[in-house]
Amino acid sequence: MGALSNIGPTAVAVWASAVVLFALIAVLRAVFKLNFSLLTVLALGLGIALSLVFDGQVDSLNLLGNIYINLITALVAPLIFVSIISSITYVGSLKKLRSIGLRSVGWLLLTNLIAIVMTLGVAIPLHIGSGVKLVDDESTAGFLTSQTAPLDQVILNFFPKNIVGDLSGNRVVPIIITATVLAIAIVSVGRQKDVSIVKRFFEQTKDVIYKAVGYVAELTPYAVVVLGATSTAATTSKADALLALLSILVLGFVLNIIQAFVVNGLLLKFVAHVSPLTFFKAVLPAQTTAFATQGSGAPRPRRQRPRGQRGGGAGRGRRTPPQRAAHRR
Repeated sequence: MGALSNIGPTAVAVWASAVVLFALIAVLRAVFKLNFSLLTVLALGLGIALSLVFDGQVDSLNLLGNIYINLITALVAPLIFVSIISSITYVGSLKKLRSIGLRSVGWLLLTNLIAIVMTLGVAIPLHIGSGVKLVDDESTAGFLTSQTAPLDQVILNFFPKNIVGDLSGNRVVPIIITATVLAIAIVSVGRQKDVSIVKRFFEQTKDVIYKAVGYVAELTPYAVVVLGATSTAATTSKADALLALLSILVLGFVLNIIQAFVVNGLLLKFVAHVSPLTFFKAVLPAQTTAFATQGSGAPRPRRQRPRGQRGGGAGRGRRTPPQRAAHRR
């Protein structure tokens, strides 16, 4: 039975309180121009407070939270697909693609290796997690069994067999592989034929999806109120079990912060020669949204204006590929 099928006085009060909090967020945003990241963090605090005030009886708000998550989920696969194709075709050189791809994979493996070594180096000496007992019952065993698969099946699942099914199932790795192969094919064909129409199609489709993602991302502070309230209710109902895992949770948060800001900051400073403060200031809204919603669908890339290109006139600065194609025609 759904949470809204049995509306009582408590549920009405919860919804009324949520509406008041939504109005407060709207005022802070429109009148006081509060920073998006601060507003999202504030919304998380308001959601936690809402759950505590009503003693965790906020199940009726699950509908709003699920609607937001569904909207984000619906856009993730198309966003990944067109973004990869657009980015690769924009580079336009297979030699550059090989160089960029190898370096990207190399740095991904390196940062993951650093994270693994750092975690083991801290967890093993401190005996983190010792004494924690997992619940051993049929439901838990069945769930764990359903999550396992033979290694060959795991590897096979990485590769696409039906792009429509992969997109509908949000299977990220097959989507990435399909988009990469298709983009490389477009670049290869572009050596002999004019594929500017295809490139423009994916570039403009990407812009449209970015705009749609932006609309959903604008709802993030309001959704975080709901998600914060419902998550807090679920957490407090299992407080005893969570206290036993508190050391693991704290270690996870601390090491994630070190990896995200200290390790990446050092790599940015000494390898990429980029100011860490400038970089983290630019990505903070996306990081805050991803943390608050526990997902990566809402944050979207913020397009930077190329050097030398100034606003106020289409003829100024460097032309984009669609503009160059239109100029040739």
